[in-house]
Amino acid sequence: MEMNKELIDRFYNGECTEKEVHEIMNWMHSDLSEVQLSKEVETNWQDADSEKQQGKGWDIDLISTKILHKIFEETNLKTNSRVKVRRWIAAAIFIIIFSTGTYFVINNYDQHKATNESIAFITKQNPKGQKSRVFLPDGSVVWLNSESELTYPERFNESNRQINLVGEAFFEVTKDHHKPFIVNAGNTATRVLGTKFNVEAYPEISNVIITLEEGKVIVDQTINGNKNSLSIQPGEGVIASQTETKMRKFDYDPLQHLAWKDGVLHFHKADIMTVIKSLERWYGVNIIIHNFKKDDWSFTGSFRNEYLSNVLMNLSYTKEFSYEIDDKNVILNIK
Repeated sequence: MEMNKELIDRFYNGECTEKEVHEIMNWMHSDLSEVQLSKEVETNWQDADSEKQQGKGWDIDLISTKILHKIFEETNLKTNSRVKVRRWIAAAIFIIIFSTGTYFVINNYDQHKATNESIAFITKQNPKGQKSRVFLPDGSVVWLNSESELTYPERFNESNRQINLVGEAFFEVTKDHHKPFIVNAGNTATRVLGTKFNVEAYPEISNVIITLEEGKVIVDQTINGNKNSLSIQPGEGVIASQTETKMRKFDYDPLQHLAWKDGVLHFHKADIMTVIKSLERWYGVNIIIHNFKKDDWSFTGSFRNEYLSNVLMNLSYTKEFSYEIDDKNVILNIK
C-alpha cells in the first residue's frame, strides 16, 4: 500500500480504520533510508529553530508531521531503499522526545529567563534648590521636592508597585486594584491603590509625616520588629515616629503640607532653625547666622514663587536682621 499524506494525517489524529492501522504498522517494519531520515530530522529541526528565533514558537505537531510526511514521500519514491527498522524507531523517539521533554525544557528555560531577568532600578535625585516631576512606569506622577531621592524599578512586578523615598514627595497614583502602590520611607510603608497624598521623610526630622488629599491610604510602621498600622481619610494625616512604635492622626492644613508642589513656601509658627533649613533647601544656598538667638523666633507667612532676596527682605522687616547674598552664600546679622 502506498503511503500518502491523507493517511498519515488520519493516523496522526487517531482516525484510521483497523485495516489502515495494520497497514501502517506493517510499513513501520519496513526499512527507511538512514541518510534521508537524518536529513529530514536535521532540516526540520533547523526550520523549527528558525521559527523560534523569529518569535513564532515551536509547533510540535507541525514539526513531527512534516518529518513523517517527508519520510513517507521519500520512501514512496525509493521503494527498493532498505535500512534497519531501528532508524525509523529513532525518528519516532526523536519526535516523542522533542514534543515532550525537549519542549518542556526549552519552554521552562524561556520562562525562567523571563522570570529571573534582572530589573534595573532608576533613581531620581534632586539637590537643594531643585524640584522635579517624575513619571512612573504605571502612569503615576510624583512631584519630588528639593534634597529628595526617589528609587523605583523600570517596570513594576505582577504583585505590587513598590518604591523608596528619602525626603519629600507628592504622589498622584494611577488606580490599579490588583497591584497596591507602596511608598517605603523611613520606618513606614504607605499602601494605596489609587490616590493623592504627600510623604515627608527627611532624615534629620524625627517623624515621617503622611497627608492624604484624595482616596484612602494605610500607613504601616515597623520598628525593631514591632508593627503598627493606621488608615486615614482625605484631610487627615499621620505623624509616625522614627525612633519608637508610635503613630497618631491629625487634621492638616493643606497650605502647610501640600502647597510646596505649587511653588508656595509656607511657615507656621516656625523657629529660626526651621526657617533657615527651609530657605537653604528651597533656594539651594548656605546660610550663616551671626548673633544667633533661637528663642526670639516664631514666624508665620507664605511666599509664592518669590526670589530669595524678596523673602529675606520681608523677613528682615519683622525679625530685624540684615543680610548679605553672595551667590550661594547668605549671611544673616541678627540685631
